[in-house]
Amino acid sequence: MDRGFSEELLALSSSSLILFFALFLFVVVLLALLIGFGWWWSARQGTQSPYGGGFMRRGSELEYSALEKVHHFWAGLDSMPNPPLDLKKAFICARTGRIFTAGLGKDFLYKRAGDWISGPLISWGSLDESQKSILKRMHESLDGFNTERSSRKRRPEHTEKEFWDLKPGPLYVNLSTACLVGWKCVPGTNLEVLVIQRPLCKPSNF
Repeated sequence: MDRGFSEELLALSSSSLILFFALFLFVVVLLALLIGFGWWWSARQGTQSPYGGGFMRRGSELEYSALEKVHHFWAGLDSMPNPPLDLKKAFICARTGRIFTAGLGKDFLYKRAGDWISGPLISWGSLDESQKSILKRMHESLDGFNTERSSRKRRPEHTEKEFWDLKPGPLYVNLSTACLVGWKCVPGTNLEVLVIQRPLCKPSNF
């Protein structure tokens, strides 16, 4: 009688121990998932598009076919001012499809342009026709840039909302170097990349 009771007690203790470890493991996994989700959500909530805020996603989430098209398009650009992209560290505006590779602050344009410009960037739409004509002669082509619709306000940070969602996005100019800094659409996708284009010759007086 005592022996049978002891065996039952031992079996019950073993079952309880297994159940305890199973519950403990479940709680640990659940906490890890909750922490991971919290980090992911807070990272996304803190990442806003420079063009009016809005949801951003990571470049690492792009499908392979889209990645290939972006890299193929990028390979056809002037490699000096447009070094290889690291899309794993990039952010993509869900609304406009614009890819940000040099941070998301108000100065993202200047970070991207780096030493290729000297002084401020100004909106293409703020230039007079004479300045536009000079720039067109200094560049082999302006194909792909948005030269049709552009804000008349000079500074990028003053661009009106109506120009934020245009495809492609805004075009800016650095008059000191005659470099163009503007968005171009990646063929076959809804994505855009920020392209820097050097002039064919040294800048003239504007």
